[in-house]
Parts: sequence; structure tokens; C-alpha cells
Amino acid sequence: MRTYVKKTNRGEIPKDIWMLAIKAIVENGMNISQAAREYNVPPKSLARNVKKYCSHQDSLSEVPEHNTFFIGYAKPKQIFTDEEEGALEEYLKKAGDIYFGLTPNGVKKLAFEFGTRRGIAIPAGWTKNQQAGSDWFTSYLSRHPSLSLRKPEATSMARMSSFNPQNVGVFFDNLIKVLSQYDIGPGSIWNIDETGITTVQRPDKIVARKCRKQIGAVTSQERGELVTLAMAVSALGNHIPLFFIFPRKRYYGTFIAQAPIGSIGTGNESGWMTEIAFNMFMKHFIEHTRPTPAKPILLLLDNHASHLSMEALNMAKTNGVVMLSFHCTVLTNCSLKKAPINIYDIPGIITTALPKAITPANIMSRFRVSGIMPLDRDIFAEEEEFAPSFFTDRPEADIIVAEVEVDSMVPTIDDILSATGVSDELVNVINQPYSSCFTVSPVTRTESSASSRSEKSLSTSLLEEIRPHPKAAPKKTTNKRKTKQTAILTSTPVKDAIEAEQSGSKSRIKRKLMEAEKEKKKNEMKKKKDEKKVSRGRPRKAIRKKKAVAAAEEEDWFCLVCQAPYSETTTPWVKCLGKTCTSWGHVDCVDPQFVCDECNGDLQA
Repeated sequence: MRTYVKKTNRGEIPKDIWMLAIKAIVENGMNISQAAREYNVPPKSLARNVKKYCSHQDSLSEVPEHNTFFIGYAKPKQIFTDEEEGALEEYLKKAGDIYFGLTPNGVKKLAFEFGTRRGIAIPAGWTKNQQAGSDWFTSYLSRHPSLSLRKPEATSMARMSSFNPQNVGVFFDNLIKVLSQYDIGPGSIWNIDETGITTVQRPDKIVARKCRKQIGAVTSQERGELVTLAMAVSALGNHIPLFFIFPRKRYYGTFIAQAPIGSIGTGNESGWMTEIAFNMFMKHFIEHTRPTPAKPILLLLDNHASHLSMEALNMAKTNGVVMLSFHCTVLTNCSLKKAPINIYDIPGIITTALPKAITPANIMSRFRVSGIMPLDRDIFAEEEEFAPSFFTDRPEADIIVAEVEVDSMVPTIDDILSATGVSDELVNVINQPYSSCFTVSPVTRTESSASSRSEKSLSTSLLEEIRPHPKAAPKKTTNKRKTKQTAILTSTPVKDAIEAEQSGSKSRIKRKLMEAEKEKKKNEMKKKKDEKKVSRGRPRKAIRKKKAVAAAEEEDWFCLVCQAPYSETTTPWVKCLGKTCTSWGHVDCVDPQFVCDECNGDLQA
């Protein structure tokens, strides 16, 4: 049963303690009562285990697998040993830390492959389904409480790879430089971030009829519209009025009639933050924070292209706003759930939800956990914090070849032992069953722990061989797009570099547009020239060639007099002088300037 709870502590004495007590009796001649008192074990159980051990030594087999000596309660339902399960636990933790975690089915398939490669006796159901069973997975999670099923948050590759020790170190260097140079306090440190709010939210689970394939929940639309909300908060827990961006070309003030007091908005086709919208936000931000060059403030923001507008950078520098860009933001995205709504209901929902979410305590806690205020550049000192950057932690090109050669070799037991520092005397202990070593030399707790470490190391190597952790390919040197890094955007060198880059981009775009327009005019002229009809002589070669290709579908040209087809004649042809007529005739059958009967009747009329 899955929920069985053991009611006694029987069988919880470690095997090492039992073996020390047994060998004290068998090898040193100590009596059972004295050994039971010294090692704190039950005397009757000790006597039974001594008898079992002696009979086991008398019937040793030549097959090492048959010489296993069990003490206490066996675990017939546990497929893997504690060391193997520990190695699997460490593997799953690392996979989750680098944002490439395994689903339950992925864990079951990995366990099946792991057991097969280790040569472990696995249940028949595993072999039939090519994966471990659900009962094993449930019991495995219960034996390892540090693991649990979690719903991951979608994270972009750029955000995952940019959060690494190098980028974080550069950001804190710039932060310390700005704080010391401008003497900025907590009340003058601001952070801006945008979040998208859609009119369609994922429905919650409901109670409904069983045995029915499709269960629905009403939403406003199957594909909702996005409204962007921009907000700035300070390290003291304050915030300025909100800034809305609606997906509308024409913006009206009635859009934010139900928004919090002081909010403003704008509109564009996408509903996203653009350079024009960010310029409006900067004016809104400066109006409410009132910075001056004598008393500047610090604005933290990400490196989105809309934040690098030269108009916004010049406005910030003129009014005493020091802009420091970085790769992650302090604010967290929030989701609002309600009945079917449209974009004009969102400001009213924000008015109700915002005071409960954006409290001074919540805002200050986000600045604290990011190490900005109070300043703590070592807040991400743990290795697990930067684990996601493992995927794009690329080595140099010459080192990559060496690593591939090493990874292609399967590690041997001797390699693992030498890497873990295990003594040569323990090689036999690791390669042979535990009980077959007692007649050679006593096994101490230190040697037993070393054996466990070696077994766990072997299992870890095998797991990484079965399913290697993902690793990004080497960077391409032909990438034209430059990666943005943390920088003080309002400093003169950085601002000049951004302006030069943007001016170069604009000139390249203008040149491409001019070339495209020139090519378009050239194609139009060529098309008009091709469509011009010849009024004398034989029909155009292009038309003849086209008619020859589609002879099975297109009708041939025939003389108005002799009805001979054009494809079977070699004499010149003459076209009717009618403006819209397409009739032709042999030069021998008609006059050089002839008018067909139909066109002649029209002229007379």
C-alpha cells in the first residue's frame, strides 16, 4: 500500500553496526551479551544474526551475486539501492536547476534505461511498457522529499543564458559606481518593468461529468488581445501612476476611465512598448519623480530596444535620470483572472487588484532579494543560482574537441576510483559482495562510506551517459545582431555608441528601402514594355513561345481568309487595324492595311 506508515523502529540499526558486533564475536571471541551492550543491539537478534553469518560463510558460492548477506528487513519492493537512487536524485535536481527538467514520464523512462544498463532485475511491467511504473514513481518521490512535481514558468533562452556570474558582477560594479558617484539613496532608486495582460486567461480546474472527452469554460475570445502595463517602483515601496498601452491606432481618454487615479495611456497596432510609447512614459516618470541634475535619481530597466531611444536618453540626461540597464527585472509579472472581459475592462480590474499586490512590503522585498537595496553583490553566491546558464556556458573552440573526445569514452571503474580518491584496498570491496570481504579484513565505516561514494559516482556517470544534460552549440561568428549588456545608458560614451549604432541602422534601412523602390520601378517598367503589343509583322516571339508550350490547351491563330493555322505557315502575317481587334491574315490574302468586316461595320456605324 502506498500510504503505509511504519509503527515501530525495528530493523533501523545500520548494517555496519551489526557487522562490527558480529565480527567482534566471531573473530575476537567476545560473548553475545558483552557485544550487545557495547554496540547497543538486541542480544537475541545478535545471536540469530551470528548464526546466520556462520552458516553463510560455510556455504559461499563461486558466483559473487549469490554471496550477498542480508541483515534486518530486506527491501524487496525497492528496485535500486540507496546509492543509485541518490545518484538519480542529484541528476534530477541538476536537470531542474538548468531549466531542462524531466516530466514524470521522462523520469520513468530514464529509470527503466538506468536499471537496464545496470543489469538490475526489473519488473516485467517495466519491460512491457519500456518505462518504470507509476507505483515506483510515487514511492520514489516519498523516499526523496527534496523532490516534488512543480509547474515550471516559461523562461526565454536569452534571459536564462544572460543570468551568469560575469553579467551579474558587471551589473553590481556599475551599480556601486553610480551610487557612490551621485550619492543616491533608497528613495531615489527606481525600477521600471512592463507586463502584458491578456483578455483570455487559462481556466481553472472545475468539477464536471466523467467519461466525457471535451469540457469547456467560457472565455471572451479564443485568442485574446494584449494590453501592456508599464510601472515604476522605488526601493522605499513607492510607485508612480500606471501607464497603459492599448492595441488601438487611435487612443481615447475613455479607455482609462476606470484606471487608478493619475494613470495615462497610449495606443499602437500591437499594444507593445515602442520607442514612441517609452518617450511618453519617460515624460510621465519625470513629471512624478521630479529629478534634477543636482539631485539625480537612478532608473533600472532592461535592454529592450524600445528603451534605447535617443530622445528618451537625452531627456533622461537633461533632467538628472541615470539609466542603468540590466538583464533581469525586479518586478514580477502578474496575471488577472475574471469572467469574459475586453481590453476596456482591464483598467478597472487593475484598480481593484493593484493595491493588494503592489504593497510597500512586496516592493521592498523584491529590491532586497535582488541585492539592490540593501546593496549585496554576493546575494547570488550559491552555484544553484547560476545553474540555468550551464546550457550556454560554452568553452573555447580548441577545448570543445578535447571535451568531445573525453565524453565519447565510457568511464571505467578504475577511473572513477582514482577520481574519487578511494584506496586500492577497497577495489575488492567495491567489486565483490559485502559479506565476502569479512574474512580478509574488517570493513570500517570510513571504507563503507567510500564504497557508497564510488557507487554513487558510477551511477551518476551512467545517468549522464544515458541522457546527457543539454549543451548549446558553439556561437556562430556571423551573427550580425549584437548582444546587449548591462551598461549606464546615460553616460556619454555609451550614449554616443548607441546613437552611432542607431544612425548606422537607420542609414542601412533607408538604403535598403531605396534599393527596393528602385527595383520595384524597374520591374514595373519591364512589365509595361513586355505588355506592349506590336501592330505590324508577325506576332511577338514571346507569344509564339507561350502558345507552343501550351499547344494542348490554347487555340492556334488562323487566317481570316484561308483559315490556315499560323503554326503551319512561314509567310508574314498582317494584323487588323482595329484598335481592339486581334484578327490576323496572310500578307498574300489581305492588304497591308486591312480592316476586318467586323471592325469595318463598327467604323461605318
